[in-house]
Amino acid sequence: VARPAPPAAARPAPPPPPPAVPAVRPQTDVRRLGELFAEYYPAASLRAKEEGTVEVDMCVSIDGRISDVRLVRTSGFPRLDESTVKNLSKMRLKPAKDSAGKNVAWCNPRFPLALTWQLPE
Repeated sequence: VARPAPPAAARPAPPPPPPAVPAVRPQTDVRRLGELFAEYYPAASLRAKEEGTVEVDMCVSIDGRISDVRLVRTSGFPRLDESTVKNLSKMRLKPAKDSAGKNVAWCNPRFPLALTWQLPE
């Protein structure tokens, strides 16, 4: 008696394509970033002469609003890290743009940003 052939193993579905990255990345307003640092530099960090670079990632909306800021790499100073995460959402970026020049949100993948806190002169 002939046995039926075993069913062919089902192939796994191919992985989804990576998310499309907008043609133009969001851009920071250097003047506004300087104002942010001046306004939100923790007083205790100023007294302790703490400086450092904080790396975060976040979502940037179609109109440049920042949300869901997450710490990626610490500056080595918790006060600077906390001030970055807490206050960065008060700022706006120039939004990302697609290949047609239309504003688009950037959240998947998340937008990375490194900010360096430097003591005022």
